[in-house]
Amino acid sequence: MNNKVAVLGAGSWGNTLALVLANKFNVTMWEFDASLAQLLTKERENKRFLSGILFPETLTVTNNLEEAIKDAFMVVFAVPSFAIRSTAKNAAKLINSEQILVTVTKGLEDKTFLRMSQILDEVIPEKKGVVALSGPTHAEEVSKKMPSTIVAACPNLELAEIVQRSFMTDYLRVYTNEDIAGVELGGAIKNIIAVIAGISDGMGMGDNTKAALMTRGMAEIIRLGKKAGAKEKTFSGLTGM
Repeated sequence: MNNKVAVLGAGSWGNTLALVLANKFNVTMWEFDASLAQLLTKERENKRFLSGILFPETLTVTNNLEEAIKDAFMVVFAVPSFAIRSTAKNAAKLINSEQILVTVTKGLEDKTFLRMSQILDEVIPEKKGVVALSGPTHAEEVSKKMPSTIVAACPNLELAEIVQRSFMTDYLRVYTNEDIAGVELGGAIKNIIAVIAGISDGMGMGDNTKAALMTRGMAEIIRLGKKAGAKEKTFSGLTGM
């Protein structure tokens, strides 16, 4: 295994995970906007999303997708869900069978309702495997090294464990799970319940209402997840509850 990781996407979460990985690896972070990539390179700081956190020497920024992916043992997809397919299509010809793909994007694709890992599987035939990384992790808190937990999910547990070791720090604990469907579905669908809980607060409702929304919402998530092939117990974990 070499010492390079590619992170595709320089938003708050992609940049945060690039900083996490830069503790152990040489990280090349790809930004699709050339002018912004130049600015990040010049300022060595993402002032829009992570103001005050300087890039270490082990983190570089590029607008060249090939430069980012070449020689990386792991390629992390951290672009928004609507851009996963197009980014994957552009990256497909650059990725080889020895590279592990990691999706850290929550959501389902519009119209197809595919999970992010399913899109990568469909679009990129040559790869070692796909791991989904998901959990209750706000980027700004992880960037400030507040204790957080996350799950690396893959049917091939060996690949999940490689990702686990790569991302694990003294402030970010990474668990593993073979139920990638449950981890991705929980991470995406629970946000709907979270938004509804916020609306309930805005309407002046109390704890009783929020408790009802959360518990009955979880029951709905579990029923939907099981129909989609997920394991019920996964939704009691970090990406559901």
